[in-house]
Amino acid sequence: EEEEEEEEEEEEEEEEEELTRWKRLEVCVTFVKRLEAEIGSN
Repeated sequence: EEEEEEEEEEEEEEEEEELTRWKRLEVCVTFVKRLEAEIGSN
């Protein structure tokens, strides 16, 4: 029983890491769009 619980915890951690990656990607995309807008307006 204990082994199964450990595996579940690991899966949760992996999901959190994936969410963090998506948030970082979103921030990067937003930043790039902002840069493109600035370049376009100059």
